[in-house]
Amino acid sequence: MNTCLRCQKKTKNRRYCCRTCSNEGQKSNPKRCKVCNNVFPKRIIINGKRINLQRRKHCFECSPFGYHNTKTLSKACNKDNKMAKKCTQCGNLCIKSTKLCPTCYFNQRKNLRAQVVDNIVGTSCWICDYNKCRYSLHFHHLDPSIKKFSLNNRSAMLKWDRVLEELKKCILVCANCHGEIHTGLIDNNFVINLHKTKWDLITTLHMGNVGFEPTIFRL
Repeated sequence: MNTCLRCQKKTKNRRYCCRTCSNEGQKSNPKRCKVCNNVFPKRIIINGKRINLQRRKHCFECSPFGYHNTKTLSKACNKDNKMAKKCTQCGNLCIKSTKLCPTCYFNQRKNLRAQVVDNIVGTSCWICDYNKCRYSLHFHHLDPSIKKFSLNNRSAMLKWDRVLEELKKCILVCANCHGEIHTGLIDNNFVINLHKTKWDLITTLHMGNVGFEPTIFRL
């Protein structure tokens, strides 16, 4: 048995024992719009139909019935929202507690992670030393059966321990060499020996840097 929040009677309902207690309880604890902070009712009748607004977060002035614009109000940041702040980098409005909007914050972390990876594996192909375009360099997994995920911008934002573990399974090659490896033009034994030699050298060079990760990136 539950206890009525208004009259303290025993009730089977979760909050109030009757409609009278429910109406009085709603008056003492009204709904407030998250954008303009105005009070709006918890129930309303529209076209003869009783509508429950218990889960509604915005009033009908900010979000008219049936408009489905709550994503714009809450996430894309309405200029009337008191919680909206300007991103220090791009100037767009955001409601995050950080100084950067989600897009700029993600790009900042992505660039920092890319610098960490480049400092470890370099910026040129391990086979032919191609280094003209960073987007033409790929990570080739020696054993596809133990591959957990591809090393792209999104997956590189995972925990550093997971990214480093996946890096150690790969060699850095250009798109041309990557294709030649898969077609068999480059001997597999050569690739295995290259992987071992390069990672032994990387481990030696970064031995003083715990986890191969600079302190600046530990956000």
